Amino acid sequence: MRVNTKLTGPCRGWFGRPWILLAALAVTLSTATGARAAGGASAESWKASDLVEVGDFAGGLSKGGEKPVIVYVGFDFLYKSGHIPGALYFGAGRTEEGLAALTKWARTAPRGKTIVMYCGCCPWSECPNIRPAFRALRAAGVTNLKLLHIPDDLLHDWINHGYPVEKGP
Repeated sequence: MRVNTKLTGPCRGWFGRPWILLAALAVTLSTATGARAAGGASAESWKASDLVEVGDFAGGLSKGGEKPVIVYVGFDFLYKSGHIPGALYFGAGRTEEGLAALTKWARTAPRGKTIVMYCGCCPWSECPNIRPAFRALRAAGVTNLKLLHIPDDLLHDWINHGYPVEKGP
């Protein structure tokens, strides 16, 4: 059996001119990259100084001294399967219930201590939890708030580097 590989119809014009495909792809990629960049630091409600990098945070935890309050705002099943030791959990930052519990806690949170919040469910740029949780804590008056910047996810950026993990509730 012989398959006809000749293109007909409206697709013929696109695939018959590779430069048109490349130009369309370039425009699509530049638009997507621009949108992601625009959704980065300029569109976020935090400043670069609010971010803590994974290696710096892990190094600080291993030293003696006062530890920050750690708050996890991701999904329950991920918290139970492994989280940063001592992390508090009030629910997912993308849910009304999670935000309500987080806000309630924030009213009694220690005012003099640094609070480090993290998620790590997925790539930072796509996380559905970190942004609403950050806004909720800021709205609740928490000013000593830092975000643990986890670029990919907790598994790749924390666990696979051998940093400490605690399992269970």
